Amino acid sequence: MTKVPVRPPIDDTQLGYRFPVMHHSTLDNGMALTCIQRRDIPKIYFRMGFKLGDRHIDPALSGLTDLLARVLKKGTLDRSREEIASAVDFRGGYIGALSGADALYVFGEFLTEFAEFGFELLSEIVRRPLFDESILAKEKERMIADLQNERSSPAYLGQMQIVRALYTPHPYSYQKNEETVAAVTRDHLIDLHQRRCRPADATLVIGGDIEPQEAERLSERYFGKWQGDPDTREAEPLPPNAPQRRIYLIHRPGAQQVNLMLGNPLFERTHADYEAMVLTNKILGGGGSGRLFLKLREEKGYTYGAYSSLDVHREYGAWYAQADTRPEVVSAALSLFFEEFEKMRSTPVAKDELDSARRYVVGVFPLRNEAPSSIANLALWQRLYGFPDSYWEEHLRRLEAISVADVQRASDTYIRPDNMSIVAVGDAGNLAAELGAFGEVEILNERLEAEK
Repeated sequence: MTKVPVRPPIDDTQLGYRFPVMHHSTLDNGMALTCIQRRDIPKIYFRMGFKLGDRHIDPALSGLTDLLARVLKKGTLDRSREEIASAVDFRGGYIGALSGADALYVFGEFLTEFAEFGFELLSEIVRRPLFDESILAKEKERMIADLQNERSSPAYLGQMQIVRALYTPHPYSYQKNEETVAAVTRDHLIDLHQRRCRPADATLVIGGDIEPQEAERLSERYFGKWQGDPDTREAEPLPPNAPQRRIYLIHRPGAQQVNLMLGNPLFERTHADYEAMVLTNKILGGGGSGRLFLKLREEKGYTYGAYSSLDVHREYGAWYAQADTRPEVVSAALSLFFEEFEKMRSTPVAKDELDSARRYVVGVFPLRNEAPSSIANLALWQRLYGFPDSYWEEHLRRLEAISVADVQRASDTYIRPDNMSIVAVGDAGNLAAELGAFGEVEILNERLEAEK
């Protein structure tokens, strides 16, 4: 007698999530402060964000914010790079900085007993950076070498072009290259820091084992005399929707593989349809259970993986789908992409498919955001985007409320095959004719310039 395997029942119970209490204050100079007290770990975590991102930079100097982040923590008017590194290591701490599309971040952690030192060092780094010429030169050399190496990656070239196609003329489309990085000087760093690293455009989040009153006292001591008015830059123009499908073929002679990227413009991060698109994306291409993966890899064997993702910022965003495939199946793979897009647009998803996607997205959120450092990150994003204190709990409730009809409406609104930008990276001799069946093809070289 054949035994039928018994599958365990699916538990729909979600982990409860309540964002910790945040204590907000604002210094007289306009710097925003948030403290989230957690007594369970004897450490403090700081996250400082400035409204200074890649989109604020002259395109001829793209890479300037990245260099600012790299050099910022490597020497101040009070301590050398070696003295900073030694002092941080001696206390078992960590400090770093990075730049993004919308903001510049400085972050770190220290044991609670060294909390005051953490405030003191953070203040030095953001208020009194040295911008040493020799350190800047070395960072520029590293960045240029990285860019030259990245140009050998078809995925990098595809990403560069799809961003340019979807975000132009918005500054989100600006991308650094060897020439723009080489053009950056110490004077550019000093000027940018003086103009944009100001207390009225800064938010400091402190999480961990510290009293809110102590966090405010230390903030006032080390940042209270810092002065500077906020930036008054107006919003940038948004890219127009493409009137028709656009195809860009980046020619890599002799390539044995084709990297495909497809995308549509999307809304800003604060848009009301964000949660509907999160679940739409999860169903369509958000991992190994997504429709694109199951169709193109599991059923057809055209690729090792096919996925989709959201890329949303403060002012604008985009939605992408991606796969690497063999040249001989490019047409078939693209046809399957469009087939799955149309299914999402025209046919309601099954309720159990939506519920499965929701269980994953809602269920993984508390697990990924239980550590004090992760909570501090969420709190910083919440302040930088102007979200209310209840935002992250509301975000989960909105995900729970998304219906089958909401997913179909979002798919039909934002996944637009006829207006899609498509980038293929491969040998143009093998691909131009096949891609031509899907629309007019523009052939680019590996510097993303039109082939002559």
